[in-house]
Amino acid sequence: MLGSYDDPKEVVEAFYDFWYNFDSWRSFEYLDKEVNEGSDNRDDKRYTEKKNKAERQRRKKEDTARLRNIEEKEAREAKKKNKGQANGQTAKQKAEEEKRKAEEEAKRKAEEEAAARAEAKRAKAAAANAAKKARRAARAATEGGEAA
Repeated sequence: MLGSYDDPKEVVEAFYDFWYNFDSWRSFEYLDKEVNEGSDNRDDKRYTEKKNKAERQRRKKEDTARLRNIEEKEAREAKKKNKGQANGQTAKQKAEEEKRKAEEEAKRKAEEEAAARAEAKRAKAAAANAAKKARRAARAATEGGEAA
């Protein structure tokens, strides 16, 4: 396992120290420009080997840096992707929240309208009852006046 998010700093640093100092199996001897086999002079061989060794170390250093850059680039892209997903989730949550608020507002308005209609219906019924009573009173007054 590579580790987890909760690993202590020492464990993480030990992991990276190991891999940054890892001695790769890759060898760059096949890229040597100078070849020793044709020379009998010991000093020439030493000089050529010294040049080749320095060139191999330089190439190895470049290769290690290239690999680190690849890893760092992948880590940046993964972080960016995770951040984009987090923002996407936030936007999604905001949209859901707005939708929920709109639904609540529509429900509240519908309840208010229903209450207003019920109140208007009660007022109309009360007015009709009042008109009926007035007519009855008027009839009773006219009938009572004729009978008297």
